[in-house]
Order: sequence, then C-alpha cells, then structure tokens
Amino acid sequence: MPRRVFFSFKFDDDIFRVNTVRKINQFETSNEFHDHASHEKVMRKSDENIKLWINNQLNGASVTCVLIGQNTFDSKWVKYEIEQSYKLGMGILAIHIHDLKCMVTGKTSSKGKNPLDHWSVGGRNFSDIYRTYDPINHVGAILNDTWCYNTIKDNAGAWIEAAAKQANR
Repeated sequence: MPRRVFFSFKFDDDIFRVNTVRKINQFETSNEFHDHASHEKVMRKSDENIKLWINNQLNGASVTCVLIGQNTFDSKWVKYEIEQSYKLGMGILAIHIHDLKCMVTGKTSSKGKNPLDHWSVGGRNFSDIYRTYDPINHVGAILNDTWCYNTIKDNAGAWIEAAAKQANR
C-alpha cells in the first residue's frame, strides 16, 4: 500500500542527495514534494509561517523519513519536524544519505550525527525507539555510491511500512 511520506532533511546541504532518494520508485506515489523555489519562498517568511507550512506538509502523511546528511543534526527545522511527527503519532525512520554522491559536486560527505538523538521518551532515546538505516555492507565498508543507492531503493518500501506499522498507521 502506498504511504504518504514526509521527508525531513537539511535543505541547503542535501537537496541533491534527497532528490536522488525521492526519485526512487518506492516514493513516486508518496507525499507531494516541495521544490527549491517553494522552499526558498517559505524560508523568507517568519518562523510561525514556516511552522505552518511544515504542519501542512505533515498533514495526511503517515511516516516521516529523516534523511541524514553531514549537518542534519543541527537543523532547527529538522528538529521541529521530528517533534511534530512524534506528537502526531506518525511513523518515524531515518536513513543516512552521506554516501550518495551529490549531483552537482559528484562527491559524498561525512557521516552526520543522528537527529533522533535529540529526544527521549520514557527514558529511551528516539534513536533506540525508531529505526535508523545506514546503507553500508555487513562488514561496515562502503562499496560505492551505486551500492548505497540500490540498498535504499531495494529496502525503502519495507522500511517505511515497518515505521508505519510501529505507529499503528
């Protein structure tokens, strides 16, 4: 069953990696995506207007997928999106995307800290409650960008479904 997915990420750093993920066929029937112009227009508004825009984007989504790049941990808007997703009872998952090449630079980036580490509930850290996926092989060595992409492509549907079921969605 297709799920509406809200993608949470640090726009300026990772939009090209995120677009690579969003083009994976698992997401074609998912949440409507905002484009660069829409995002830039929203970001020129007040914090309250940005929160309203995020809340509207979350409306109707069953899962929030946090795409973790090098600096995602420090994004105040990613923090807000995760917090709102939790309050709405949405499924939450995180995927490290630092090993995908940027379409512009052709480079990967350093692995970032998990933004789910900002919260805990009932004495348990969010990163212990919600799954975080790191597309590396079983021995921990990165094979290449294509392998990373294929790992996400081959597993994203199951990861999203598991997050939705965890939230009883």
